[in-house]
Amino acid sequence: MAKTEIIKYNDCDNNRLRFYPTGFCSLPLPLRSVGNRYIRSVTNCGNIDMISSKFVPYGMYGRLALIAMTSLAKDTDAVTRTTDYDSLYLMLEKLNGKKPTGPQFNKFKNQLLALCTTLVTFNHISTNQRSVSNMILVDKATFLSMEKCGTKEYTGTIRFSETGYKFLNANAMPIPVKALHEIVQPFKFDVLVWLLVSLYPIRRGQRVMVPWLKLYEQYGVTEEVKKHNFRHTFSMVLDEVAEKYYPDARFSIDISRGGGIMLEASPRLLFKDDTCLTPIMPF
Repeated sequence: MAKTEIIKYNDCDNNRLRFYPTGFCSLPLPLRSVGNRYIRSVTNCGNIDMISSKFVPYGMYGRLALIAMTSLAKDTDAVTRTTDYDSLYLMLEKLNGKKPTGPQFNKFKNQLLALCTTLVTFNHISTNQRSVSNMILVDKATFLSMEKCGTKEYTGTIRFSETGYKFLNANAMPIPVKALHEIVQPFKFDVLVWLLVSLYPIRRGQRVMVPWLKLYEQYGVTEEVKKHNFRHTFSMVLDEVAEKYYPDARFSIDISRGGGIMLEASPRLLFKDDTCLTPIMPF
């Protein structure tokens, strides 16, 4: 079986894994800014409705903010549901694998702030996922700025809502750290997450066909003229992320209009600390 690189990292003497909520696999965050309201529906899957007093998180930094939030929830005590962080800059540096620039840090900070003010509604058709209505992930978030070594640093406290805490912990999926260090395009990240979650429940001898029609819905491709380009782009990106981050993934691609992606049982990625992982509950 294939093994990921070690995905634990040291942050203020705590070893933490990177996690992403599986609910945002079939119903991903928007790729670009959509303002303060975002709705997406997928047949035989469900729909998502996000409303924010700032803006709905989007792009790669919106996804990194969601990963940071989920990873913090995994490290937070279930009774207090409250966690302190000493450095928002260090948090992003660990996710990116390199020192972020000022503009990159500001994007991450703003996306995290937006995530703290966003109401999320998931209506699931599948019984594998619980539906939630008007969920706010955090009850209270404090961001304090201070001068540190000549630069502005942010520390603070996050108190997760009871519903948000349970949601993030029950649906946390580990992400290969190498992917977070290298992927800068949100679409590539979404395709990798889709592959990880889609292959997880397939057992030996099983094959599952995912038609292009469902993928059009999932990724918001509505114009007929764009569907041909989407099939080619998705196929190339899928091959690329599988080769780099999941080489033992087994699938085949039928790029024709009536085709799709045939998924087959694959060796699961092994993580260094399986005792920290909660079961993935895919669509």
